[in-house]
Amino acid sequence: MTDKQANKKYAKSYKQGLTTKPDPSVLETDYHQYDDKNGRLNMKAWDEMMARNHAVIRGWNDTARKKRLWVGRTLSDGVGDGLATYVVIKENLNTVRIKVCKGLGDDWVSRYWGEECSIRKIEAMDFMEHETKTKKDIPWDIVKK
Repeated sequence: MTDKQANKKYAKSYKQGLTTKPDPSVLETDYHQYDDKNGRLNMKAWDEMMARNHAVIRGWNDTARKKRLWVGRTLSDGVGDGLATYVVIKENLNTVRIKVCKGLGDDWVSRYWGEECSIRKIEAMDFMEHETKTKKDIPWDIVKK
């Protein structure tokens, strides 16, 4: 499923991402609410929950990209056999405050960044480059040197 198809299927979640302030605590993280009577996880419902969370995050990222803002952009760091996904929650002069997004599968957390931290904007751009289609999507012009 492409991002456009997912945005259409999960339009309500994507719209929530477009209109809300980036805050990873709004993402669904309680996997066990989908357990069946025997305590087994309902994988289909879990996949739907993850897709809704991804749609919200794409909404934050698309809004920030269009407005050329830092707050709302997503960063991905390879961890183990997956990715740790972070969202920029605050911009400072030379740094950005990032927070991990949970509810996206294995919920990886980077051992360098932990749950939440501040990193230099230059470093953030390196990790933004991994998730953008082209280098022109990176807000090079809003970095204060």
